[in-house]
Amino acid sequence: MTIQRYEIAGLEVEVRMADGMESLIPAQFEVFRVGELESWRVREWESRASGTVDGSESRYPDQNSERSAGGMKHDEARFITVKLDGNYGACGGGRAMAQSLQVDGPAMSVQQYPVGGREAVSSLIRIAFSQAVLLHGGVSIHASAVVSNGEGYMFLGASGTGKSTHSQLWIKNIPDTELLNDDNPIVRLMPDGTVRVFGSPWSGKTPCYRQASAPLHGIVRLEQAPVNEFRSVSDIDAFAMLLPSCSAIKTSALLHNALCDTLIALSEAVATGVMRCRPDGEAARVCRERVSV
Repeated sequence: MTIQRYEIAGLEVEVRMADGMESLIPAQFEVFRVGELESWRVREWESRASGTVDGSESRYPDQNSERSAGGMKHDEARFITVKLDGNYGACGGGRAMAQSLQVDGPAMSVQQYPVGGREAVSSLIRIAFSQAVLLHGGVSIHASAVVSNGEGYMFLGASGTGKSTHSQLWIKNIPDTELLNDDNPIVRLMPDGTVRVFGSPWSGKTPCYRQASAPLHGIVRLEQAPVNEFRSVSDIDAFAMLLPSCSAIKTSALLHNALCDTLIALSEAVATGVMRCRPDGEAARVCRERVSV
């Protein structure tokens, strides 16, 4: 068994693979790699990762003290574990089993991914991470994200809306702006109460894999239009704007409730709005000015 460790969105991610399969890990993960996991820590994790969380306990492991089984404390349950064997992947946040996903709760069915190439492995890890991070105050969002003058901004929208185009318009027209991620940035409510947006190993067709983060200042849903107009939204409208772009197994009350809690907090803490726009420089300038108010 080969074990590799990564840091994604400030969390330790452990990937276990059968020996000889290391080449299936996509190259972009090297940006996030933190080295081999010490053998004692592996043994400790394998022997203690048997606890579960029922509906009466906190959804966020690092905010609680004890687990109901296995003698494992929540603050020790920091690993998001992905296991890959010779045929299929098994992934989870606590204990993983073949052909199922277990993220500190009841086992849930998940699509089987034959390990036939890097794309399949990358997708498997992304699925595991996007569910497990929900229990750490985080969410994987289908969006393009930039950092402008040290602050993070995310652009949401249906496929083909122009998220990547809008990010590039910011980069070209707003000084001190750079791309953070072009497909799957991670947002987390941090222990100190701040909200941060992180780069990830998944960036769609744009090879932007950055071990970086920034305070999240604004979230904008884009709509194509013949004019450039920005409208602020809040409360339930902001929640409804965010939900379609997020990843959660909605048949799991544990995961869906965690997602909803995080989105409620985001809608209260981060400026949100809808930008009806053309694909031009003025759109970027109007959006930057209005979302910063």
